[in-house]
Amino acid sequence: MEMKYKLIYANRKTVSIRIDENGALMVRAPYFTSKNEIEKIIEKHRPKLEKMIENVLLKEEALAEADLSVLEERLKSLVLPLVEKYSEKMGISPQKIKFTNAKKRFGSCNSRGTICFSRFLALYPLQAIEYVVAHEMAHLLEMNHSPRFYAIIEKHLPDWRDRKKLLVLKV
Repeated sequence: MEMKYKLIYANRKTVSIRIDENGALMVRAPYFTSKNEIEKIIEKHRPKLEKMIENVLLKEEALAEADLSVLEERLKSLVLPLVEKYSEKMGISPQKIKFTNAKKRFGSCNSRGTICFSRFLALYPLQAIEYVVAHEMAHLLEMNHSPRFYAIIEKHLPDWRDRKKLLVLKV
């Protein structure tokens, strides 16, 4: 059975396959890539893609049923000690910590030193949560995604790339 997907041609060198937050397959491909070639790539990754789509749909179901107060309590119990840990390591502390219902971002940091964490982050493994904490704490030192910013994360969490992958559904 053919997998349905949305195809976006772009000025790029490789084919990228993602699962969006609704479980839809998104393919970005270089201009002039044949549909036959794209379908071969999809078929090659079919078992992994099907599993990822299933996970997204299960997560959406869990989000619909999630008790936000339970998620917040779980997240607080994990995030607050991590914020303390990275405050000591980085020599800086947030002015305020908030918990939100954001579904499209796991965390954010503003110039006033407030860090926000999505309650839905509580559905992810501790390694992923720690990456988000380190990422947002690094923004207190560097308010962008420059090489300096990533150098801060690298210094304090050398395996951040592996942890980040726990948050992103990509092939």
